[in-house]
Amino acid sequence: MTKRYTFLFTKTPYRSNVLDDISKVCQLYREFENGNKPAHEELYAIATNVYHIESGSDKFMEILRSNRYYDHKKWKYDYWVRTLQYIRQKNSKPQSCTFCPYHNTCTHGTNILSTVKPIYKGTWMSDRRFMILIVMQSLHIKTS
Repeated sequence: MTKRYTFLFTKTPYRSNVLDDISKVCQLYREFENGNKPAHEELYAIATNVYHIESGSDKFMEILRSNRYYDHKKWKYDYWVRTLQYIRQKNSKPQSCTFCPYHNTCTHGTNILSTVKPIYKGTWMSDRRFMILIVMQSLHIKTS
């Protein structure tokens, strides 16, 4: 029987469909999902990232349980529930990819979330100018 945990969020900037994309771009998360337990620090960093995704905390706990990471120490599941609650209370920012053993070998953003789905800031016009510049560079048109 799988236990469901309810984590209250004020607002999550990422929709739950982002969870499906993480394993496509993040090798550490993919290994976590497939049963290779990361080190504690890496688990904590993953937790700080998935917390910001709608139902991300539930998915994190589901992966821990389905891979039976702590069946020999059942109290560890409660530890991670409390840790996720602590992340929520402190409104912790997603940890950067510097914790990851693969950060030198993969193409990534600042953290897992920005790797999966970058959040663009700025006005529509500045984004449009940026996109035009990228297109011009890809077509080898000189820009001054």
